[in-house]
Amino acid sequence: LILKRKGSKNLFTLKKLLPLNELVLELEEIAPKEFFGPQNINIELLKRYFPKLKIVARGNKITAFGDEELLEEFDKRMEMLFNHFSSFNKLDENMIERILTSDSGFYFQYLARVFHFLVALIFD
Repeated sequence: LILKRKGSKNLFTLKKLLPLNELVLELEEIAPKEFFGPQNINIELLKRYFPKLKIVARGNKITAFGDEELLEEFDKRMEMLFNHFSSFNKLDENMIERILTSDSGFYFQYLARVFHFLVALIFD
């Protein structure tokens, strides 16, 4: 809908607002401050990799709004990030980039190698 006065420029354009899908992830066993990183640097990195999503971090929740397919991919990647953080209690920019840009098989192979290494280290 465009409103105009006779002989003048557009006053404003009203776009039809489509309902956004919402995904809420709650950090239960993870300290939000550590997961989000100093000055929310990890959240900012997520926003760069998912520019079409609106990502909000508040308290112990991460809420993402956007297209359903993108939210499904975001959910899958966030699960990988949560698993990594739970295992190593650490999340740096390099690992976030690896997880966000890899196919999911790579990450699980990586975790399997680390697990086997740790088992060998403990029991040998």
